[in-house]
Amino acid sequence: MQQKRHKLLISWLLFAALTMLACALGSSATPPPPTSDTQAVPTSTIPPIAPTSSQPTNIPTPQINVASPTPVTSTATLTATATITASETITPTDVTPTVTRPAPPPPSSGPLDFSASLAGCRLDSSRAGGIFLTFKIAATGGNGVYRYYDEGKEVTAVYERPATKGTAVIISYRVTSSDGQSKETKFFFKASDFHCP
Repeated sequence: MQQKRHKLLISWLLFAALTMLACALGSSATPPPPTSDTQAVPTSTIPPIAPTSSQPTNIPTPQINVASPTPVTSTATLTATATITASETITPTDVTPTVTRPAPPPPSSGPLDFSASLAGCRLDSSRAGGIFLTFKIAATGGNGVYRYYDEGKEVTAVYERPATKGTAVIISYRVTSSDGQSKETKFFFKASDFHCP
């Protein structure tokens, strides 16, 4: 019985507190009358504090559907296998080096001999009285493989040599044959033999 009274008293106190709170809120929502110093604020611009009974109290908030991420799971396993197979066998072989031996010189046809002659003359415009004399060397005997030298300098069988117009020329020639023979001779050429233009 005493518990029942206690619950009733608590309910009455809660009801009284809520009533006082509602009255206080209602009186604070009413704007004070405008004075001459202040401007009146139109009541239509002040929104109501508490919703009226004509408006629904529970307006559902529109929800934006956001797709949730779908977890991706992979069960595949990447496997790489390297296989090296030797399919070729290298067998060393005997390599015999090729030696190229020089051909033997032709046989000698007899004792070596030669002659030298004046074959031509032309002017040398780079110096006064300068000329070029063309000489020809003809060898015989030996084995036919010859080398020619003019004062120790190797030349060909027909070659040019600088000289001076009106001056005789003395040349020391040497000819060798590949069979080992060699011969040296001096030749004298007179200026009258040049026949230069």
